[in-house]
Amino acid sequence: MKRLLAYLFIVLGLGLTFNVSAEAKGDLDGFMQALEKAKNAGLTIEADTTAKQFGYKNFEEFFLHYKKDYDLGDLSLEEAKEFLLGSDNTIDIIESQINLDKLHSLIVNDKYFRKRTGYFKKKHKEKLKLLVVYMNYEKEMSKISKDPNLKKIGKFDFRFRWGPSVSGMKYSAMKDCEKSRKKYKLSGGECIIVESRRGENFTNLLKPRLKDKQNKKVVVAQKKIKVKKNASDKDAPVIKIADNFTFDGAEFTIKGNVTDNSSGKIFIKADGNDVDVINGVFSITKFSPVDTEINIIAIDEWGNTSEKLVTININKNTNTTVKKLEPLNPTLIKSNQESNKVALIIGIENYSDIPKVSYANDDAKFFFEYASTALGVSSDNIKMLIDKDATYIEINKILKKWLKSKIKPGKTDLIIFYAGHGLASKDNKELYLLPQDADPDLLSISAISRTKLFKEIETLKPKTTTFFFDACYTGSSRDDELIMADARPVRILDDVNENIPENFTIFSATKLNQIASGLKGVDHGIFSYYLMKGLEGKADANKDKDITNGELIAYLEKNVSQKAAERNREQNPDLIGDPDKILMSYR
Repeated sequence: MKRLLAYLFIVLGLGLTFNVSAEAKGDLDGFMQALEKAKNAGLTIEADTTAKQFGYKNFEEFFLHYKKDYDLGDLSLEEAKEFLLGSDNTIDIIESQINLDKLHSLIVNDKYFRKRTGYFKKKHKEKLKLLVVYMNYEKEMSKISKDPNLKKIGKFDFRFRWGPSVSGMKYSAMKDCEKSRKKYKLSGGECIIVESRRGENFTNLLKPRLKDKQNKKVVVAQKKIKVKKNASDKDAPVIKIADNFTFDGAEFTIKGNVTDNSSGKIFIKADGNDVDVINGVFSITKFSPVDTEINIIAIDEWGNTSEKLVTININKNTNTTVKKLEPLNPTLIKSNQESNKVALIIGIENYSDIPKVSYANDDAKFFFEYASTALGVSSDNIKMLIDKDATYIEINKILKKWLKSKIKPGKTDLIIFYAGHGLASKDNKELYLLPQDADPDLLSISAISRTKLFKEIETLKPKTTTFFFDACYTGSSRDDELIMADARPVRILDDVNENIPENFTIFSATKLNQIASGLKGVDHGIFSYYLMKGLEGKADANKDKDITNGELIAYLEKNVSQKAAERNREQNPDLIGDPDKILMSYR
């Protein structure tokens, strides 16, 4: 990328102005040095004002001067200014419904979006969908406020989900957006829910986002500092922090101090991210399962910068970490038992013809206790099937006879826990749970189709059904053994999660194409262990004695993904259902 592009792609953050004495007209090198200093500090500048201070009439004159000597490709003046300025800081942002509708129209009719997305394709047309984008809302609204006839907005990232209800999709859609943001290292914006759509009918879900700000001018979103080029203070801030740190776990916090000769404010960035400085003290919290480095930059109000590279060593002795894990203790939690709750628990560790699922029996046996103490199910209403009691015939008997006798239509809350093997069909369009005597080559006649299971339960008309699946569908065991000789590649289609009844909540140990892992030392599946730890109250983020689906999945995502990363695996639990629904209350 050409030099100017490198200077212009500056993360939107602090505004920066330069007050200088008169320079020779057209001080190209001086302006470029100012841009580079801003870039290295992760700051933005006021382009026209700064250009004048370096002898140009405006930023355009500087831009044309530079283009004489360097090939800048198709980068336009306005694009260059936008990269530098972010938003027009002289415009009052008007978040009227007319402007919100205008932003909605520009998003859904964007040519790049229409070309690249499957959102409008025929196969998704009649599905209820939720669209989320990652964009600088403040910047785009300022542009619309300035020009109501705006024809195009800046580039944005987009993700969408489909499902039975908008509320049930919000959490997963926002999570997808955030994951994409991290993957592509996007900054300067936020994830925003844009609309819901089925067929040609849509609802604009954009809402005012700046109403709580005292002043809606974009200028308040940018902290400004003045850098005097010929200032008397030429000493850089001093960063005081150890060169090396060693931690036993993948999540860690380091602390340091920063001092400066001047009495003004000091700004800190760590790997490009803003870090708060309070009375000269700063702290940085990160997650890394491997050794890493953190680049710390300090800048004072005169523009002087200093830099320090800190090395982080992660103790790779995972046994040390496992020993610190608390044992499961279902007696720590108490919930009122309710007669209208029923639970079916299945744990299959030892299969007749395929590799075992380590710890699955203990997962089921422990969950039996949590179903009673945490979820409030009477032991008389719990059926548990372990190993040879969980054959194809026995499971179907329970589904068709025992559940039917226990469920009262419209009144019963049903809970189903399954720890064992799962497998996708050869066309990757169906998911199966494998009974103890299943044959992976004969799934249709020896395994439980997840779709048919859902339909079977739906016909019983329980009030709600909550599933916990500690299984994956990739054909691998928790110990990395293949359960099929052909070891075919698995690319499970998202369509398998379509048409889920609205009163169903599904917690899954992994995304569709990931492997579910076991956790040595505590002898449970990673998902099952943290599921039950969450039910002990650890998932209750706001400590209000209620655990919502959203609180539980957030707790699972953080802990399961971290433990899987320590094994060099990727495992991210998933939720289908309403994140705001209360899963359990305790006392």
